[in-house]
Amino acid sequence: MKRILFVVLSLLIMTSSFMEVSASAETPANAFIDTKINTNMYYFNAKKTVVNDKGIAVSISESGSLATCEDLAVGDWEITTFDKNMEFNDIIVVDNKFMAVAAIGADSLLLSSSDGINWTEEKIKGYYIMKMFHINDSYFIIAIDPWRQYAIFKTKDFQTFERIESQNDIGMNIYPKADEVNLYISDIAYFKGRYFLCGMYDTGDPRSFDSDYCKGTIISSQDLNTWKVCTESPTILRDMVQSNDTLIAYGGSSYSARLSDANQISSMGSGGIPETNMVYSNDGEKFNVCNISFETNAGAFDIITFTGGKFFGITYKKIGISSDGISWITRSEDVDWKYGGYYNGKHIAVGADIHNNNRKVMAASAGNSVWKITESSTNFSEKTRLAIASFAMESSGYYILSEDSTDISSDLVNWKSNLGNELNRYKKILFDGKRFVAITEDSVISSPDGAAWQTNYEIVEGKGYTSPKFNDMYFLNGKYYIYGIKWGQEGNGWECHVWIGEDLTNWEEYKLHIDNYIENANADLNNIRVSVIGDKAVLTHNSLEKAIIAVSDDMYNFTPIMTDYSKWNLGKLYYYNNRYVAFATEAAKTEDLSSNPFYTVSKASGFKDYIYISHDLKTFKKVELPSQHIKDIYFFKDSFILAAHEYPKFKLYITKDFKEYESYEIPTEYSSINLTGSEEGIYNIFSIDDVLYITGARVMYTKNFKDWTILDSLPVNGYMSFATRGSQAVVGGHGIMIRILQNNSALK
Repeated sequence: MKRILFVVLSLLIMTSSFMEVSASAETPANAFIDTKINTNMYYFNAKKTVVNDKGIAVSISESGSLATCEDLAVGDWEITTFDKNMEFNDIIVVDNKFMAVAAIGADSLLLSSSDGINWTEEKIKGYYIMKMFHINDSYFIIAIDPWRQYAIFKTKDFQTFERIESQNDIGMNIYPKADEVNLYISDIAYFKGRYFLCGMYDTGDPRSFDSDYCKGTIISSQDLNTWKVCTESPTILRDMVQSNDTLIAYGGSSYSARLSDANQISSMGSGGIPETNMVYSNDGEKFNVCNISFETNAGAFDIITFTGGKFFGITYKKIGISSDGISWITRSEDVDWKYGGYYNGKHIAVGADIHNNNRKVMAASAGNSVWKITESSTNFSEKTRLAIASFAMESSGYYILSEDSTDISSDLVNWKSNLGNELNRYKKILFDGKRFVAITEDSVISSPDGAAWQTNYEIVEGKGYTSPKFNDMYFLNGKYYIYGIKWGQEGNGWECHVWIGEDLTNWEEYKLHIDNYIENANADLNNIRVSVIGDKAVLTHNSLEKAIIAVSDDMYNFTPIMTDYSKWNLGKLYYYNNRYVAFATEAAKTEDLSSNPFYTVSKASGFKDYIYISHDLKTFKKVELPSQHIKDIYFFKDSFILAAHEYPKFKLYITKDFKEYESYEIPTEYSSINLTGSEEGIYNIFSIDDVLYITGARVMYTKNFKDWTILDSLPVNGYMSFATRGSQAVVGGHGIMIRILQNNSALK
């Protein structure tokens, strides 16, 4: 079952360079003060940004950190981390006071600050708050309550909560009831003396609704007790925006538009062009469909704001302005519009040509004039602009985007920030003897020192769901080998490919082939894993029928050297201390495996974990492991280190011969919370000199396996990759790359 998309999904578009941003020579007099750009690649996953009347901006991240900019003219952000495993969900400004809400398990944490630097915390037990609003001196929250129900609540002090329900029959429940028609609330507004809720409805648990197949709706009430249905729509009405005289509700998806435009996958159900999913009201009583159509599968604008006395809408290939929500001045263009704002008496939108990402385009409309399209010299980084559209908020002559960015501008053209905003994952990092090289899912980046980075290569073909995806990387004899997956041209699903290059810019691509085995090397379903060891590539693979180990001299044509017909799950092959080792999970009961073609072996009762050991890749010795939950292996000093996630505990098993073991428990802050925030428990193990590190949601280190220290300067994240050089390491995760020095401190 798909997850409902409460927030529009977004694609990442990469650029050729994303450091050392500076203003152009044409920047007006009130441009940025000349400040040094931080080049430590401390990326901040900006989720939502707000600005108060004092010109202070605060941005919340996907993880447990936020950033504050006290002077937009300087554009320098200060990151604040919280020593808690939490995720920010929303932030608002009330009377110039910042109020942010973060989730901690099933509870929430309310953080308040008047300056964006010093924060007070209040734990709200039992309520998982997703969105927060301030209307008529009260707070409204969309949350999951202590009874695990999704609904909307009213509170004045966050101590007592009034559940919003309907005391009359409107054909749906605001507070869910089993096996009845329930409302999924996505936004709230107050207009013409009435409260309005918008969202979608269906039968069952609102948290499991599929936005592709549910109808959208708006309901209203004067007293929050008696409600009426105002209108329905083809799909979810996700957001509302208003002026003094008009309320607009809409639910667009530029993500669907991109996929349908590329003949890939549509999230709109049938794949056809949907009805317009925008409605307006001038009196709060009657709603009408906006007089506007969309040539793509968007259905509506992705985001609409009211600025410069007009409604301003942006989505993939379309922009529009309207004074009343009825008559729209639109422009359809082959442009992926990224952001918009009101500057110098004009509504301005900026985007990238969908046929040439390097060509930036600007659209401008003054008053009621048609849109004028010109090329733009903007320096906005496509790496920091998501597919979802964003709007520029103005404060004292400076602009900052409301979503997905910390960049600041004085003219909507020239942008800068001391933080990046990369939501991609740094999946693998290596040091090739001269420089650090890293891969994301669709790009290759490099750095001479682990601090200042540049993009050397990016995938440009087939942007979207079926675009190629990098997964792993190796360096051997002056060549780089990147393994990943690519959608087959014959429509036969994902295929395993390797990209081979010498200069990080030019690559030759090959499809993997295994002699007498499978032609379509599907990485997702067939569990193929490749390691480059010595001068060979070694592949491990398992299916329902058999597991194999295969080798290749050219890195893409493989010959099996071992086949096992038992029911087991063979993991990636490692090479440590002159030994090839691979984890395997062997099923005690095999009948369950053959009954379901999509069955995935899991660590459950009836399964045992083994390690297969070989000195020559010809004969393998099978040894049972002391735990059924081994996640990683590393050779440190003179011993093998096995990391295990024995939920809720984390342990290290130390052995020299895989016969005798010492075990050490890794301390965790909360015994019931996954230390790493990942299903795997621990991502990686590495060492600098005599210090052992483990990475996950946090980075921890030890010298004796007993006493552990958390690098508190790093926010909670998914640190999944690393590379070492002498006394330093570079650690990468979800939108963050950081250097760790020998003294165990992280650069900020």
